[in-house]
Amino acid sequence: MHLKQNFYSNDALLENLISSCPVLEVLTVIRNVGTEKTVKFSRVRSQSLQSLVLVLDGQGDVTYDREVVIDAPRLKYFESLRDYQSRSFAISNLISYAKVDIDVDFDVFYNHSAGNISSKRSAVRKFLIGLSNVRDMTICGKTLKINLSLLEVEPRTAAPVSSNPWFCFASGFLDFHKDSCLHKFKIFGKRKDVSMCTIMWWLHNAVKRKIRHLDVECYLEQTIDMVPLSLYLSETLVSLRLKCLVLVCFEFVSLPNLKSLNSLKIVVDCTKEWCIGANGDWKVFIDAPRLACLTLIDTYSVSFEISNLGSSAEVDIDVSFKVNKIWDLDDSFDRSNVGKLLTGLSSVRDMTIRETTLKDLQKVRGRVENEEISLSSSSVPKCLQSSLEDVAIIRPNYGNGAEMKLSKYFLENSVVLKRFTLDMDCDNEEQENIIFEQFETVQRRSIACEASLVVRDMMYPLSELML
Repeated sequence: MHLKQNFYSNDALLENLISSCPVLEVLTVIRNVGTEKTVKFSRVRSQSLQSLVLVLDGQGDVTYDREVVIDAPRLKYFESLRDYQSRSFAISNLISYAKVDIDVDFDVFYNHSAGNISSKRSAVRKFLIGLSNVRDMTICGKTLKINLSLLEVEPRTAAPVSSNPWFCFASGFLDFHKDSCLHKFKIFGKRKDVSMCTIMWWLHNAVKRKIRHLDVECYLEQTIDMVPLSLYLSETLVSLRLKCLVLVCFEFVSLPNLKSLNSLKIVVDCTKEWCIGANGDWKVFIDAPRLACLTLIDTYSVSFEISNLGSSAEVDIDVSFKVNKIWDLDDSFDRSNVGKLLTGLSSVRDMTIRETTLKDLQKVRGRVENEEISLSSSSVPKCLQSSLEDVAIIRPNYGNGAEMKLSKYFLENSVVLKRFTLDMDCDNEEQENIIFEQFETVQRRSIACEASLVVRDMMYPLSELML
């Protein structure tokens, strides 16, 4: 049920309408106090309600206290409570796994003199008690600031001292019920007054609270220069996302339950050989026998050694071996690094190689002249002979014929290929005809292969082109 900008002769009418619907599950109520001058209560009582949006818009100039009353024991999604007019909120019987999004100001913003401080503090306490059982809650910055100022919160914590109310709240929250487990904690920093010491203290206490999902992303004037060593020894972490941090050198890491690790723009302050070579070049080593999906995007590393990769893994490769101008290669470049990467990927059945990487691979191996690809059938990679089943070449623009040479190479040399797709955009009908003529003459090594040509989002199976 969606009730938007309606006029009710009295508050009891809305309350009775809601409570008289015994199977009501979704409710949206938007009221405008600018037109409803007599609004005193917004009551939502329902034994079946599961999703609620409650918005009180407009500005009213009244002297009486407006109140919101919510009693919905089955409510799972309190998607929005946005109200800058009501002075009191009574929320009861919320289940612990309900998700709540709060944006209220207890009528402080529009009516600074309304009510005394004591009554407002009482209203804030009652409001917080109603939400005390909730595990997933989003609080607007304005609401948080008003709560902290009215309650004069001064958390008893060992965290670094800060005058910022956000830091005070977060520090007090982490210091509260230290023995309880913390399921998920996210830190997003983009402020000049962010204290690195404070954030490090938060991370340390999150680990102590047996954190399961941790997300840290900081865009600061000074990059965080350390991560607490306790983070590397967490026994409960399941997912970890780090962005724009500097990791210090560590002797030992033990994350026995970690399943997801996402690190972006990370600098490792370490001179160990496993991270950085003797000449300062970055190297990547991957040994993960159970790896199901690998996306590798790297323009800095010179070497990639991938071992024990299963044939069912899905691989997406976009690397350049730290070569910006590939045609200016000198004798100092170690060409064996290319062979290491290809050997590590030789058993994979599902692999995407970006155009830049493919060109670099050919040029580095000394088999490209004048920007043209030269492929030899006398030296066919192992994966084409035994495992490659699906190939897709996506070319956004009509090229110089290299994509057709590559298509012919795959189709004529892949023994177990099942699907092949060439996807191109042509500027005119003449280009389309050339592609059709070339594609239909290609012989397939694998009898079971289904080859298709996609031009301007239209698919043409090879079997139809040959008719």
